[in-house]
Order: sequence, then structure tokens, then C-alpha cells
Amino acid sequence: TESNVLGTGTPETTILDNVTIGDVDLATTGGLDANTFGKGQIVVSLTGAQAGEILSVSGSLAGIDSVTGGTGGSALTINLTDTATLAEVKAIVEAIKYQSTGDIVTGTRNITVNLYDAQGSSQDGNIQSGGDAGASRLSASIAATVTVTEQNDPPGISGSPSITAKEDIDYVFQVSDFNFTQTGGESALDTELNKITIKSLPEGSKGSLFYDADGDGVFTEILDVTGGLDVSAQDIADGKLIYRSDPNLNQSQADNSFSYSVWDKGHASDPTIRESADGTMQINVDQQNDAPVLTATNKTASATESATSATGTDPVQIVSGVTLSDFDLSTTDGLSVFGKGTLTVEIVGATTATKEYLTLSGSLPAGVTVVDSQGSPISLSSTVGDNKLVFSLDADTTAAEVQSLMESLRYHTESDVLDGTRTVKFTINDGNNEQTNGNTAGGPTSLEATLNATVTITEVNDPPIGSDKTVIAT
Repeated sequence: TESNVLGTGTPETTILDNVTIGDVDLATTGGLDANTFGKGQIVVSLTGAQAGEILSVSGSLAGIDSVTGGTGGSALTINLTDTATLAEVKAIVEAIKYQSTGDIVTGTRNITVNLYDAQGSSQDGNIQSGGDAGASRLSASIAATVTVTEQNDPPGISGSPSITAKEDIDYVFQVSDFNFTQTGGESALDTELNKITIKSLPEGSKGSLFYDADGDGVFTEILDVTGGLDVSAQDIADGKLIYRSDPNLNQSQADNSFSYSVWDKGHASDPTIRESADGTMQINVDQQNDAPVLTATNKTASATESATSATGTDPVQIVSGVTLSDFDLSTTDGLSVFGKGTLTVEIVGATTATKEYLTLSGSLPAGVTVVDSQGSPISLSSTVGDNKLVFSLDADTTAAEVQSLMESLRYHTESDVLDGTRTVKFTINDGNNEQTNGNTAGGPTSLEATLNATVTITEVNDPPIGSDKTVIAT
């Protein structure tokens, strides 16, 4: 019977017993010892030998001169000494053994044992120290069978199982993720996954397994696997087992794992299903870009139009207490600053006719450039501006620099007729947080945040304009 331990096969099994060895020449030919068989040969062959099948005998038995073959499909050849007795030959034949070291041999194995009274086809028979039987060698044969009963071998988990999820996206397991293997190669039924047994859970502070056990579409977090939790291969194929990483975690901060075993389906010779040794599923989470967050403690401003004609308002600060944050900077490996992106600031509804301007109090951060509403570079200053500005950030721009830039912008108008509330829109695009070393937040696209601020303009009546005029009366 084949072992159910993978790669073990069958034990060594003797193929013959109660053998009788005799030769009439020993009693009828002068000079021959009646109890000595002489310098003969035993050849043992296996019909249709398969890989891993072995025929063997102990070479230390009395009466054996040499032993060759017996593996790789070759016949086992045992050469006898010229002093080999009938009793020794009997013991040798009864000591011949069959073994399969593989996992797939099954059924009846046909073995033939040929006993020759000489070692060569042209040699005389029964060669002894006192003579021989003359003529060419002759033989006798015995047919033997060994019936091998195959047993189902346990499956295995090949390689180093791992999956790669995306940040903030559930990972749906597939059957192939669990690296089921049946190296015994036994039958179609024995090469397919039956189920897995989850033995330990991922670290809960990083993520969890969820299972839709009843198929109602509701996934429930797996909290306890004491004694193991079975999940069928069909449920896995149907997408009922998922991994959910904690929000915003990725890369080294999100590395996780759980242990499990796999089960096979058994087969016709042995329907017993068997379990593998435990394996570990490594969980990796690739980064995915998160949107930036833009806030300000003060985003309302007011301006009073000058009573001097064609003067408009003085420049006023638009926002203060600005905070720009981005989860990726604290959760994604290799990110240290806000990085590449754009800041677009525009006065909603402004035209050249409204004579509204965004200007800068101070200077631009290093590496930052700016264009106007027409996409042309502009030498932005406290006196030069436009109603729309687009700032291009470089790969080492910090969030603090963006905050300072926003707080340095000023609004003013040169119109004498504007009145009421004007909206200034700030749009920050994170540019996927590209850094000077090429690292990014992982995409798939860059993301934006907006902040709307208001400037309330109070119009003041401008004095009329008059001039001297001479009137002639008649």
C-alpha cells in the first residue's frame, strides 16, 4: 500500500516466498555437489516499469557474486558464486524486493524472475569447482505480481504565496492566489483545490479579511479562526473572500499576512481528502493617490472703494490661516514634501472690463513659476497681476510654501462701480506628489482640492467732475 506521506511511495515488499530450487544435473552428473547450484544468474524484470519503481536484493547475502540494475526500468541482475548452494539461492530469490518511491503507481505490477544455471548464454551450466553440467545454460522462471494500492497524498503550497492590493480598494481573492499544488499528480480530482482553512488572521491594525459566507452580498469581518475557518474553493472563485486594508495605508506600513492550509478532493482510489502543511499568505498594498485637503481659518475679506475717482480699492489679503495637508505624505514611502502640482487662483467672473487683479505681497517660493490668464509668464509683484494666475510647483515644494503663497496673494480692483461680493477660487492639484527622486503617491491620476474665498466691496460715491466754463450773455 502506498504511503499517504508525499514522496514516500510503498515500503519494500518481498515478491516470492516458499520457493523451491532444484536441478536434476546436480544429482546425476559426476563431479557436481548435489547441494551446490554453482555459478548461475538470477534476472528479475518488471513489465512496464515506471519512474521510481525499484527491484532490489541485499548484496551481502551468501552466494552472491555481484548485483546490478533494478532501477530506471532496468532488470535486476544477480550473479551467483560457484559455491552458491541451493539453500543460498532459495534465500536470495525470497529476498528479492519490490518498491515504488513515487506517488502515482497503482494496480497490478507484473514481475518475472528467471533463474539461469550459468551467467553467460554460451557457458556450461552449474559450474562448480568440481565441474559443470555441460551444454549451454538453461533457465526456469516464476511469474509474480505485486498489487499496489494507491493512497491520496496531501497537497502542498508551492512557492511564496502573496497578493498585492491597492490602497483603499478591497482585494478579491482568486483560487490561484493560494498556490495549491499536488505533486503526486494523481488524478484530475486530486489536482484541484477543495477548500482552504484559515489558521491565523492578519494584523488587525493594518487590515482584515471579510467573508460573505451566506452569499447575500454582505461581507462580514472575520474576527476569530480558533480551530480554523474553512472557505471553499467555490466561494473563493465566486469572490466571497476579500482583504480590506485600513484606510490610506500602503507599502511598508500596510505589509500584512495570515496563515492557512489547503485541502484536496481525494480521488477514485482513495476518496479521503487531505490537508497540506500550513503556509503564509503575504499581503502587499500598493500606494494610491489621495486627494489633498485645503482649508483656511479666514476666507472672507472686505475692501472699500476709494472716494477718489478711478482709484478702486486698496489691495487686501484674501485668506489667512491656510492649511494644506495630504495623507500620502505620511503614509506613502518615499514622500517627504508636497511636490509637483499646480495652484490655480482666479477671480470668478472677472474680465478685463471689471479691472480686478490678483497680486503678490512678497516673492515666489524657489522653483515656483506663474502664468497669467492667457498662459503667458508674468512678473508677479505687488503692482503687477491678473484676474487669473496659475502657479507651477516644483518637485521639492513644501505644503508650508504653498500655504504662505496663498496668504501672500492680494485682491484689488481699479473699478469705481464694483459693489458687493466677489469670489476668489483656489484650486490645488497635487500632481501625484511627484518628488525630486521620482517617487509618487501612486496615481492613477493627480487629484485636486478647492477653496472659495470672498471679498466684499463697498462702493463709495465719487465726487462729480466739473470745470470752468465761460458763458456770454447778450
